[in-house]
Amino acid sequence: MIKEAIDLYEFAMNGANKPSAKCCTYLLRKIVVGKQMDMVLFSRVVEVFTGNGNVLTDPMLDAVLKALTNVGKFGECNKVLREMKVAGFVASGNLQRKIAFGLTRAGMNDEANEFVDHMESSGRDLSYKAWASLIEGHCVSGDLEKASDCFKIMIEKKGVSGARYAFELLGDDAIAFMNAMTTKKFPSISVALRLFKALFKAQRHDEAQDLLSKCPIYIRNRDDVLNLFSSKKFSKDTTTTTVSV
Repeated sequence: MIKEAIDLYEFAMNGANKPSAKCCTYLLRKIVVGKQMDMVLFSRVVEVFTGNGNVLTDPMLDAVLKALTNVGKFGECNKVLREMKVAGFVASGNLQRKIAFGLTRAGMNDEANEFVDHMESSGRDLSYKAWASLIEGHCVSGDLEKASDCFKIMIEKKGVSGARYAFELLGDDAIAFMNAMTTKKFPSISVALRLFKALFKAQRHDEAQDLLSKCPIYIRNRDDVLNLFSSKKFSKDTTTTTVSV
């Protein structure tokens, strides 16, 4: 039946009264929820749709992802992404985060790695928020080892800009996450210092102090770390006194 529906869709798209984008989305959803995901048919629908001057959109991909989730096949999302990439579509930041979290939360680490590779090959690296979602998913699944590995890769690729966001996203899991990294001596002292300095530069003293409290002991007890916080406390106190006078 689905093949016949696609034949009719293709015929209508070549006519004067073309079906709406909703029809394309409907067919794509029907294909992915089938017992066998026929990616040849999926590709055919995409080609017919884009061949008539249309472009694939985030809402269309989101609808397909929801369909995959409903039938327990979210791990197949990379197949969908590959076919949509051929048509020039790459997932936006919001959908990157959704996919990243969905895969790692379910413990589908191979699929998550494939997703990262897909994004990099598309010329649009994962945003730091998407990396944070990968980490969050690993934490939710209880795989703190993978979460710490992912955090290290994020720092290497994105610098410390996303580290604070990752900790905010993790919330109560942040302490357990930091403790899990202790055995690996990561984050490194240099990474921690850069993050603290960035927070101080942004006048986010309380957040720097809060982050320090969640860091492993090998970071908290370092002389250079303690000296940094001591100097900033002195500077802050001096500024307060000056303003009061």
